[in-house]
Amino acid sequence: MNKWTLKSLAAAAVGLMAFAGQANAAVSYSYVTDAPTYTASAPGQAVTVKLYLLETLSGADVGKSVITEDTGLFGYGIRVNRTAGTGLITNYSGNDADFATFPNPKPTVPAGGVATYQFAQGISPSAASGILPGNGGANSKTSAVFLGTVDITAGATNSTFQVLPYTGGGQTITNSQFYDLDSNGTTHAPTAGAPQAFTGAGGVTNTFVVQVPEPGFAGVVMVLGAVGSLIRRRRQLA
Repeated sequence: MNKWTLKSLAAAAVGLMAFAGQANAAVSYSYVTDAPTYTASAPGQAVTVKLYLLETLSGADVGKSVITEDTGLFGYGIRVNRTAGTGLITNYSGNDADFATFPNPKPTVPAGGVATYQFAQGISPSAASGILPGNGGANSKTSAVFLGTVDITAGATNSTFQVLPYTGGGQTITNSQFYDLDSNGTTHAPTAGAPQAFTGAGGVTNTFVVQVPEPGFAGVVMVLGAVGSLIRRRRQLA
């Protein structure tokens, strides 16, 4: 029985508990990017977007990471969905350095690009510990787990994308007690300390924009460049 199956059993057991005070959870999760806006040099050019699972701790839960307390993240599932514009997802690169085991072989984005794409990755079911926030080396982000990147090829106009849980949720789980971080929940024994309520990423939708220069902008730049060259030439001849 693998951890994906065990997670379902654990979730059923947790469902028998009373989640008192859930609305006031001081631990919350969301899928985020490294920036809110990306600028392509021209339509048809690609930008790279980094994807993360962000853990936000507040109030009495500051310094009490649920992910860390439960020996890290076992796996994740994330979806990127276009809501406006004509930009396309043309490539994804999962964080294979940390989530090396599942899936194998790795899927690829269909040729020509798509408006919506989702992927999931996980570590070995036999791993003693999972992936902790702050991973990813040069791609690290405070209080976040680096998941991978997607390349967006810009369309003729600005495009807006959402970052969401994998369809149906339940793919982003911790390593020991299999907490589903896409859903609201509460930690339980044997996790150290008092139970912690948390708000899952399924209730949060973040967006990012891939923008392109205004249609007349490139022409203005060329004209200004030509004028500048003419002025410099006249000065040289004076």
